[in-house]
Amino acid sequence: MPIAEIETASSQPKRAVVLVAKSAFAAAPYRQMQRLADLAAALPGVDHASFGFTEQGTPSLREALVALRQAEFSDVLLLPLMLPIEPSFTAWLTRSLRRWQAEEGGAWPNVRIAQGLADSPLLPALMAELVVGADVAAPVPPLEKLAPEGSLVPAQKRRVLVCQGGPCNAAGADLI
Repeated sequence: MPIAEIETASSQPKRAVVLVAKSAFAAAPYRQMQRLADLAAALPGVDHASFGFTEQGTPSLREALVALRQAEFSDVLLLPLMLPIEPSFTAWLTRSLRRWQAEEGGAWPNVRIAQGLADSPLLPALMAELVVGADVAAPVPPLEKLAPEGSLVPAQKRRVLVCQGGPCNAAGADLI
């Protein structure tokens, strides 16, 4: 459900979940993120679920948070969907949240960061289910001929490099 369709509640806190991923380039990852957001939105106590990307893709995490702020959510839980999570990721995320709040000004919802997936006590059961289900997965066919070694990028006179990191995307690099 788009944020615009959510009515503002009078006195009850409005809770949102934002699924956080690093990047997405094509339609399939966006569909997958939307499917996961729909699953999260159906959880008890969740009024809205969306997703945002920290490096490449739209909406950026900042855009997702600003939209929830404008929709007057009182509580936002960030749920990183990354394995493994570098220890510095949570520190970066905390610093970024503080900077965004300072730049945007005004009141912000209570923003919390959920534990990483690797820390969940449910992860071993999920991994066991995936391993058991691997029997029905299609095998990878062997290569008939080995590709020549070396670069797959053809020789060139000039090359344009576009930064796709989080700060660069925040400055508009994803539009390029």
